[in-house]
Parts: sequence; structure tokens; C-alpha cells
Amino acid sequence: MKAYLSTEALSEVDADLVAVPLFEGDSPTEPLGSTPGASDASGDFKSSVTVYPGKPKRVVIVGLGKKEDFTSERARIVGAVAHTALKGVKGEALAFVLPDVEEPGPVAAALVEGAAFASFSFDDFKTGSDGEPAPPELKTVEIVAGVDVSDEVRIGEAVGNAGNRALPPEPSGQRRHSGIPGGTRPGNR
Repeated sequence: MKAYLSTEALSEVDADLVAVPLFEGDSPTEPLGSTPGASDASGDFKSSVTVYPGKPKRVVIVGLGKKEDFTSERARIVGAVAHTALKGVKGEALAFVLPDVEEPGPVAAALVEGAAFASFSFDDFKTGSDGEPAPPELKTVEIVAGVDVSDEVRIGEAVGNAGNRALPPEPSGQRRHSGIPGGTRPGNR
């Protein structure tokens, strides 16, 4: 997964899905506010409504909860909610409009991390196929912001990618014991 910062206008963002934040008590701004279905959007934490404004093609309006309760951890969860919506439209490229917060850097990193963590697949050890094509993987996350949070976006990318690496399979009956001389010993429990 690659993550990057963009300063493009919302109508110029070219992603499969654009996540637009909405705090509790706020309403979607124009041009999204007049898009059919946007009136169903809520600022309730973890709520989401997908609308089709035309440019961009698809937008998910994601509820952030109360502004005073919004933290980086909540941003991580919002990243996962947006990734779930991306899977629903079978997309690979996700963009986030950075919410207007006092400290945008940690929030930008957390949005990227949340989307990356949510994209982890737990089917590495499954055998066979259910006959269904594999869903698309998350390839890019774009943070659309009017401030420079590029360093934090790179940090979010590194953390998200590191958290998504599968551990190598270990031989049966062996566990890693780095504190024991010899490291790995068969039969240690």
C-alpha cells in the first residue's frame, strides 16, 4: 500500500472512493450537501453513507462523532470504516479529506493506518478457493489536505504496512524464545 498527500480540490480527486468527514451537528457542505442521499449522512461516530456526486464518482460521508471527543484512535477507526466502504464498491484507491482539527498530522497518520490495518486478510492459511474472485487489495491511500502533513502520511504508510505483514509460518511444535540461549527449541511450551 502506498500513501501520499494531495492538495487537489475534491472534484479533482481520482480515487475509487473519497471519504469525507462529518462531525456531529454538522451538515455536508456543497456540492455534496445537494447530492441525493447526502441528507441521510450523520456525524454519529462510525456512521457512513455512500453518495454518488459525479465528480468524484463515489464519496462516503463518515461520521466522526463530537469534535471534542475526536482523537487519533478514533481517526484510525474511521480509516477502517472507510476501507469497509471501499471494499463494498470493489475499489483499490481510497482518498480521505482531512478533517479540520487542531493537530492534523497525527490524524492523517491514523487515517492511513486504520485503512491499512482494515485491509489485512486473515486467509493466509486457508486452502482452496470458494470459487469467488479475490477482492481487490488496497493499493493507495491519498490524504487531501490544505496543510503539509506529508511526513505523518509517510509514517502512517510505514506503520500500516508493517502491521500488515504476515509472520512467517513456524515449524510445528516450535516457538520462538529469544530470551533463552539457543533461541528456538522444539517442544518448548
